[in-house]
Order: sequence, then structure tokens, then C-alpha cells
Amino acid sequence: MIGLIKELFDASGLSGRAIADELAMSRKRFQTILNGGTPAPTIGEAIMIASALGAPAPDFLSEAERRIAAGADRSEVWAAPASAAPAPKPAASASSTGYRTRWAGVRALPRLGPTPEEQERMAARMADPHSRGGLPDDWGEEPQV
Repeated sequence: MIGLIKELFDASGLSGRAIADELAMSRKRFQTILNGGTPAPTIGEAIMIASALGAPAPDFLSEAERRIAAGADRSEVWAAPASAAPAPKPAASASSTGYRTRWAGVRALPRLGPTPEEQERMAARMADPHSRGGLPDDWGEEPQV
């Protein structure tokens, strides 16, 4: 879309100041849009600019869609530089689904509470009526009657 706006602007012969004043848009924002900066123009901004440059909105949108489908306008697609670090990949041992997926470079949080083995041992002690881990009556307190 930015390439199409640039072509319309170059063909119009108008200055950036005149277009920005007509649209009640800051000149800085208009220049940012023309230069392909961020944030990218909204559809509303693109239609307003195209209308100010003399292109009807339906024609502008159909031409933009045609270019996007053809892949002719790639000014809005930014490729990462070759020196950039690759995106993190899931760890090999992790499941690829769910919110518990482990990602490379993310440290595991320390485990709180008893381990599964300790939980089994405590459950066995609580189940044995002769061990010290029985009911509260067996803990040395008399009933409160």
C-alpha cells in the first residue's frame, strides 16, 4: 500500500505540506507513512491520503489488493537482517501443544513443595493407623470436649 501511495504522491505534483494540511495530519506522520516507517498507516489513513491525491477509494483498494496478491509491493514486509539471532525454537523434550511448552533459553522455575516420592511416602504414613502420621487425635492432643 505504501508503494501505491508513493506513486500517487509523485504523480500528483503536490507538496507533502499541502497534503498534510488538507488532511489535517501532521507533516511528520505523513512523512512517516511515505517512508514506510512505523506505525504503518491504517486503512482509514491510506484511504484519506489516496482520496486527497485524487484516487477514488474503491479503485485505490482494488489496486492495493491486486498488488498484494501479485506480490509486487514488498516495501511493507521487513526481513530480519542476516546477523539477527534466529527466533527461539521449542525444546526437543517439550510437547508442542499447550501453555506448558518449554522454550529454549527459558529457565525452569524451582519446584515448590514435596517431590512426588515424598508425597507418596506421606500418603502411606497417613494411611497407616499405627504410624505417627495418623489422625490429629494421635498427635498427642486430647479431645476438646
